[in-house]
Amino acid sequence: MVRRHLPKFHGGLHYRLLDVSSFKTVWKAWGEDSSFDKEQLDELNRYFPGGGIDTLAPHDALFDIQASIAELAYYREKLGFDSL
Repeated sequence: MVRRHLPKFHGGLHYRLLDVSSFKTVWKAWGEDSSFDKEQLDELNRYFPGGGIDTLAPHDALFDIQASIAELAYYREKLGFDSL
């Protein structure tokens, strides 16, 4: 979205400035109701590269990283950023 509508601004951005919450905020601002559910193993494994998450372990560092990667993949797909 930024690349398309604000190209000069985009030129000064770095990928490290965006996080999963940024995509989630855009998603909700566009009025979408279905957010990513980190409490569903099948959803986590669908979007985590290679799957392999076998248990829900909120607040565990490795689980949080894996869940964030899966959530980012979910929003990238839903927002159409997979082709970038």
